[in-house]
Amino acid sequence: MCLETVSKRKPKKTGFGWKVFNERSDGGLYGNCYIVDKVRPLDKWLNEGDYREHNPTGLDYPPGWHIFKKRRDAEEWPYSYGSKIHKVEYRKAHTKGTEATWPRRGLLTGCVVVAKEIKILKEK
Repeated sequence: MCLETVSKRKPKKTGFGWKVFNERSDGGLYGNCYIVDKVRPLDKWLNEGDYREHNPTGLDYPPGWHIFKKRRDAEEWPYSYGSKIHKVEYRKAHTKGTEATWPRRGLLTGCVVVAKEIKILKEK
């Protein structure tokens, strides 16, 4: 998951948003990009560096968790089909921008925040 556009404005350091995960038959939540075969536990602060195989190259911003600010944008992201969307709390945000939803059509999502840490919130 890489930003298509990067804003010059910085995001708020903390907040809430939506994250797309793969939910496997064991019930665990796993990533769908830069996959490390490690379950992402609920209600615990997770550092993005512990869930990334390598540092991506060619980025115009530091790596981190990509969080959609609106649930609808997470739902419309092409890789969300068949995935689980969870509300997350984030902190140490450093970049914001947009993701490509359908790159061939030039469609972009709304705001995406990139943060160093997230907490996956339990569903109510």
